[in-house]
Amino acid sequence: MLPMIVMPLWCSPLFSAPLHNTSSLGKISLVTTAISALVGMFVTGLFHLSAEDLVQGAQESARLAAIQNNYVGKVADLTVPQLLLSFVPKTRLPISPAPARPQSSA
Repeated sequence: MLPMIVMPLWCSPLFSAPLHNTSSLGKISLVTTAISALVGMFVTGLFHLSAEDLVQGAQESARLAAIQNNYVGKVADLTVPQLLLSFVPKTRLPISPAPARPQSSA
């Protein structure tokens, strides 16, 4: 629910700012970021939200073990360029060969 409140506050002045007056864009974004932060702090205080009661369950522990066993060894040997290229998909679109059309005998 919080992103539904904060994102419009942050985005609407940025999109409505006139493009010919870019000097005010920095001020507007700073003000809207401050408003968003204040709304977040207010909602956190209002509902007494904290991360103190978060516990790691069995599913989280199993997922962490799977990541450490399966992926850490693969990533540890990569150079920085190889690591960055690993984020780019090999094929951007799934391309399948077109089915063959029957030849007309006319």
